[in-house]
Amino acid sequence: MPLLTAATGGFIEGDAGEVLPTAWMIAHGDFGCAYPNSFAPASSAQTLPMIPVLAAPLYPLIASGYLALLSPRPAPAFPSARAAGPGCARSYALVSRWMSDAGVYLSTLWSASLAWIALAGAMWMALKESRHRRSRALALFVAALALGPPLYEAFAAYYHPQDLLAIALAVLAARRAGRRQWVAAGVLCALGLLTQQFDLFVALPLLVASLRLRDTRFLTGLVATYVAIAVPLLVLSHGTVLRALVLGSDRLTPSHHAIHSSGGTWLAGLHPAPIVAFVVARILPVVLSAALSVWAARRLGADIIQPQYLMPVIGISFALRLLFEMNMFGYYFAAVYVFALLSLAFARLNARAMAVGLGLFMIGFDPLVFTSKFMGITVTTSYLRLPGLAVLAVLVALSLLRLRERNVVVAEWVCLAAALVATWPLLGESVPALRPIPYWILQLVLGALVLVMLAAPLRARALGSSESTAPDLGPDS
Repeated sequence: MPLLTAATGGFIEGDAGEVLPTAWMIAHGDFGCAYPNSFAPASSAQTLPMIPVLAAPLYPLIASGYLALLSPRPAPAFPSARAAGPGCARSYALVSRWMSDAGVYLSTLWSASLAWIALAGAMWMALKESRHRRSRALALFVAALALGPPLYEAFAAYYHPQDLLAIALAVLAARRAGRRQWVAAGVLCALGLLTQQFDLFVALPLLVASLRLRDTRFLTGLVATYVAIAVPLLVLSHGTVLRALVLGSDRLTPSHHAIHSSGGTWLAGLHPAPIVAFVVARILPVVLSAALSVWAARRLGADIIQPQYLMPVIGISFALRLLFEMNMFGYYFAAVYVFALLSLAFARLNARAMAVGLGLFMIGFDPLVFTSKFMGITVTTSYLRLPGLAVLAVLVALSLLRLRERNVVVAEWVCLAAALVATWPLLGESVPALRPIPYWILQLVLGALVLVMLAAPLRARALGSSESTAPDLGPDS
C-alpha cells in the first residue's frame, strides 16, 4: 500500500487533522493541549484544514513515538501551552503551522505506514491458519490486501490510519479468541476501542461467545485494559480526552450541534432530527449486532469461535453499521472488506459474489478521478471505474457459461446494468444524469450483498447442512 500510494502521487490530506496535531503535541510532552476544548478559527498559514473532531487516543500515542524520532534538529520552537491560549484553543492552528515551518509535514503523513504494517502482519498471521495457507491462493489474498480499494481510501485518500490499526487489532483479537486465549483477546479489543470505536462490533460477538462458553476472562481483560489506559489519559488531559474516548472522530452526535459531513445515504435523505439520526445510525446497529451474536452463539454453540463462523459474524456486524450510516465514504468499507476476505479464506463463500461487490465498489467509490477534454467536452473518468466495469463484464460473460448459479447471475447482471447506467459514457459532471452511482444505492446494494454472502455459512451450519470443518486451534504452544 505505501508503494501504491507513492506511485499514485502520494497522500491526499483528507482527515489528517484528526490525528497529526495531536500526535505532535504528545511527542513534545504536551498532552494537556493534545485534546483542546475548543478550536480557534483557521488561519491562512495553516497546513491542515480545520477539523473540529479528533481521533481516539491510541493511534496518536503510537505515532507520537515515531514523530519524536522524526523531529528535526535544529527545529523551530514548538508552540507552548501558553501560546495556545485559554483552553488550548489555538494549539491546533499553531501546530499545523509549525509542521510547515519545520518541513516535516510530508514525512509526518508517512507515519500512517505503521498502521498498514500492523494490518498486513495481522492478516498474514490469520491467513497462515486458513485452508489456503499452503496454496497459491494465499498470494491472491496478499495482493487483495495490498491493492484493496477500500484500504487505499483509508490509507491515502482520506488518511485514516487509526481505522487500519483498529482493524488489525480486531483481526488479532478474533484470532486469539479462536485459540481460546480470552485475556489476550480482551486486551486487544480494549486497545481497538481506544483506537477507533467501531471495534465495538468485534467486542460484542467475542463477549457473547466467551459468555456462551462460561468464560469471563475476555470481559476481565477488556475492562482492565481499557480502564488502565483511559483513566491516566483523562487525568493527563484534565478530562478533555473524554469525547475522543467515547465518540472518537465521529461527527454524528445526539445534540443539535452535530457536525455536518457528506450525507448521501438513505438516512440522510430523510433529514431526521439529530437524536433520531444518532439512535438509528449508532444505537440500532449495536443492538442488531448483539442480537446476531446471541443468535449465532445459541445456534452454533462452541463452534462460534471457529474462524469460518466467527469471521462472517464480525463481518456482518460491520455491514449492519454501514446499512444505517448517516454519511458514506469509501473507507467505511475497509473493515467489511478485510473480514469478507478472511471469511472467504476460512469459509466456503461464493468468490464471484465478492468480486461483484468489489467491482461495484470500484465504480462507486474512486479517489483516483481525473478530468480531461475530449472533442470540446469535459470528460470526468477515473482509474478504477473502467476496471470495475471490466470486472463485472467478465463475470457476466462467465455466468453465461454457468447458468445454473442463477442467484449469482442475477446479482451480476443487476450490478452491471446499474454500473453502465451510472457511468456510461463516463461524462461525469457534464451530464448530471450520468454521475456516479448515488451513495444510498451503493449503501443498500453493497450492504445487502455482503449480508447475503457472509450469512451463507452461518445459515448452512444453523440448518445442520454443514458441520464444523476447521480444527479447534487450541492455545499457542
